[in-house]
Amino acid sequence: MVKDCKSSGFISDTFPCSIINDRGQSTDIFMPLMSSDYENNSTNLRNHVDHMVMRYADVAGCYLKHIYSYIKDTFIFSEYSFDFLIRHNEIVPATRNKIFRNVLFLIFQGELCTGYQVLVLQLENLFRYIAQEQYGLTYKIDKDGRTEEYTLWDILNYLIKNSEDNNKSIFWQFQCLLCQSLGGNIRNNIAHGLVEEYDFETGRYCYLLCLVILLLVRYADFYNEND
Repeated sequence: MVKDCKSSGFISDTFPCSIINDRGQSTDIFMPLMSSDYENNSTNLRNHVDHMVMRYADVAGCYLKHIYSYIKDTFIFSEYSFDFLIRHNEIVPATRNKIFRNVLFLIFQGELCTGYQVLVLQLENLFRYIAQEQYGLTYKIDKDGRTEEYTLWDILNYLIKNSEDNNKSIFWQFQCLLCQSLGGNIRNNIAHGLVEEYDFETGRYCYLLCLVILLLVRYADFYNEND
C-alpha cells in the first residue's frame, strides 16, 4: 500500500514534513520515500509503513467502534464475563488474571479512560511473559554484571522474529501502535500522561482492543476439562 501511494509521484512526497500532535507540537520528521529507498533505506520504509498502519487503525477502528457499541449496549456484563477468555489462557500469568478480566469489563462498561490506561501498561508485562515462557527470552546483562530488562520495542522485535507465522503480523501491529513515534506511540503517550479523554474514543484505541482480544483468543483454552 505504501509503495502504491508513493508511486503516484505527488510533489508533496519529495519534501520532508513534520508530524504535528493535537497541541500543535512537532513530534517527528517524516522524510520523503523514494522508489530507490525500497532496498537501500529499510528504516525509512519502515517509518512510512508504521505511519500507514496507524492511519489504517484509525479508519478501521471507527468501523469496529460500531461493533463495540452494539456489544456494549446489547449485553449485560459482570466482572466475570471474560473469565472464558482469561482463565486457563497460556499467555496470561495466574497473578494477572483478575487484572485483565477487570480491564476488559471496564472497557465494555464504557470506562475507557481507566480501562485503556491499565490495559496498555499491562500489555508490556504480557509480552514479556510470552517472550520468556514461549520463546525463552530472559534478561540482558551489562558489562558490569547488572541485569537489565529488555525494552518493549526489543521484546516485540524478538516476538516478531521468533513467533509462528500467524502471530508475526499481530505482534508487528502491536509494535506499530504502541512503540513507534510515527505510528500510534500509544504506550509512550499513556506512560507520560500525554493523552486526553477524547483520545480514548479514537479508532486506534478500539483497533488496539480488538488486537488484544484476537491475541487472547489465539491462546485461550476454551475446552479446559476443569470448566
